[in-house]
Amino acid sequence: MAGRRVQRGKQVRMNAESYACRPVVPIIRMACLTLMLLVCLPVSAAGPDKVILKVYVNTEDKGDYFLLLAPDGDVLLSPQDLRDMGFGEVPEGKETVMERQTYISLESLAPHVKFRIDEKESALRITAEPALLEKNIVDFAFKSPADVLYTKNSSAFLNY
Repeated sequence: MAGRRVQRGKQVRMNAESYACRPVVPIIRMACLTLMLLVCLPVSAAGPDKVILKVYVNTEDKGDYFLLLAPDGDVLLSPQDLRDMGFGEVPEGKETVMERQTYISLESLAPHVKFRIDEKESALRITAEPALLEKNIVDFAFKSPADVLYTKNSSAFLNY
């Protein structure tokens, strides 16, 4: 009987210890579950999506660019892409650093810059004030082509 009491005593002691540790177990389980969810969720669910869109600035086609589309509908562009699109000076706006690259929010450039995403054509249409864009000089004066050769020989060909 003494052996049984010891075994029962161990069982009682183990049950008492397990009840004492019981509030910690759900916290550990919850922490593990949260960690698994964070690891398994895609990164894009928390941040902007990288897309390729054809860009038009004041109805002029500027080509295809990589853009970041924020979940709130904002568009993020790199300063170099803005320069390549024809902006003379990169406008002051809200800057965001992602993937070691600086991006400028188009919403932060309002009211000087407006944009619209055309989903049917997969295009970004930007309307900017002309003062923000580089100046284009178009020379309409007539100039003769430089590679034309003018000869002094006077000759004729007669076919009979």
